[in-house]
Amino acid sequence: MPVNLSSIVQNALAAAAKAGLTGALTVTRATGTVVDPLTGTATGRSGAQTITQALAMTPQQLRGRSNVWLEASVVVMVAANDLEWTPSINDLATWAGRTGAITAMQLLAPAGTVVAYELAVGA
Repeated sequence: MPVNLSSIVQNALAAAAKAGLTGALTVTRATGTVVDPLTGTATGRSGAQTITQALAMTPQQLRGRSNVWLEASVVVMVAANDLEWTPSINDLATWAGRTGAITAMQLLAPAGTVVAYELAVGA
């Protein structure tokens, strides 16, 4: 019997929201801020999206990670299904009234399909 990991993530975030543990994360991107690493060409459309069931991770959950994660103002987990488009490094993210650039991303894809993203947001 296959396990629907996406549904599990959605249900976990919904439970966290009911417990008052989630917050809203707004991600914005200016036009031309996504750089193709192979060509160096700046592309990308502008846009903004707000994810209402984002969950801040605790310092204990970040043990053993590199400095880019440890020096972030906040690390936030969002369900892939809650995203209109995939955030990118250097997109701006606003959490709890503070805005910073996304400095690192980690995809959670245990069965090969992305079910959630962890985003490190700088100061």
